[in-house]
Amino acid sequence: MTVVGCKRGAAADAPKAAPSASPSAAAVASATAPLNQPSSSAELKAHQMRLDEADRARVVAYRNALLAGRRATKEAKYDAAAKAFTAALAARPDDPRAYAERGYAAFLAKDYVAAQGDLAQAAERANDRVLRAQTFFNLGLVREALAVDATSAFALSNYLHPSAAAQKKLAGKETCPVEISRTPVLEKNFGDWLAFFSAHPFDYTGTKPTSSEAARKVVCEPTGGCPGSGPWVVTAGSTKAYLVRKSSAGLAATSVATATGTGMGFCPLSIGGEILQRTSGSVVVRANGGWGTERMMCVSSGGTDYHDCGEEDQGAGDPETQNWVRGCDWHPYTQYSVVDSATGTLTLSVTVYDDMTTGLKDSERIRVSANEQGIALSGPGCSMTLPLPSAGVP
Repeated sequence: MTVVGCKRGAAADAPKAAPSASPSAAAVASATAPLNQPSSSAELKAHQMRLDEADRARVVAYRNALLAGRRATKEAKYDAAAKAFTAALAARPDDPRAYAERGYAAFLAKDYVAAQGDLAQAAERANDRVLRAQTFFNLGLVREALAVDATSAFALSNYLHPSAAAQKKLAGKETCPVEISRTPVLEKNFGDWLAFFSAHPFDYTGTKPTSSEAARKVVCEPTGGCPGSGPWVVTAGSTKAYLVRKSSAGLAATSVATATGTGMGFCPLSIGGEILQRTSGSVVVRANGGWGTERMMCVSSGGTDYHDCGEEDQGAGDPETQNWVRGCDWHPYTQYSVVDSATGTLTLSVTVYDDMTTGLKDSERIRVSANEQGIALSGPGCSMTLPLPSAGVP
């Protein structure tokens, strides 16, 4: 995930290494004291000095590796940059700045999967608002490169630390990082469940139903069986969610959510939904969707530790080796759809792209709720209530 990642002359410089100080001698002694404590103050002082020297060596190694990585990035030597930032992480494990800069180098090398992984690690670990802003900005750049909506990343970056680069990316867009649509979607009538089943690409490999009741069981089983008199939310395959209700024609269905994004490799698209709220004039449906990007990883012999393959993995670099597995980086989103109770017309939809959950603090999340007045949004760049439209009016 990311923000103003950069070379000189770009929107912003690469993140600067923050000055760091060695832990105090007392802190080091309490954290690393051996089982056999030194017996005199002179021995304790010598022991503390040795630890301080070792810590200073790690600081020097970290800074030198960070500087080497930045030089290599500036010179477009991205493999060398990755190795240098990896050395920085060896000297200071879990350091968010090293993760952020290695992720930015991976972005410049067009290794977007590696970039997303490192930037997510940086976002999860960083507490400094400027570094978090830079991290989310660079995530936005990665999302743009993958042809995925990046508004949420740029808006979050600007919220954490306003910048001209982030504001330029947001020019002409809502600062609230959600997608709002008021384009009406009309319901379609079907004679019965069999007609609805026949008109949609259901992922069903059993015997094709020949009656309305049999089709209803197939359509409704994944979402709880469609109990009662409706309306119900059902999914067709892994790409469509519908609000289905009884009508004068027999059955009517409104498309309330369509899986978006690009499934890559063997990673699928996914969609599912539920009725969040019913009022006298509308039904609010909450649909959860997502897509995955394929990622090759290594697994430990015990099958419990999945990680990016490194030199320590036997056969790393050879996808045929048994310790390689295929995984998916998952990109979820939530869509809120308002359907008019009288006409069955979808009049308002709000989509929140939330595939940065790993790196988000609670205060950085977009919160959505529904009430009689409308869809309420709060969080970075958001403070609004979208009124529920009048019957049949977009």
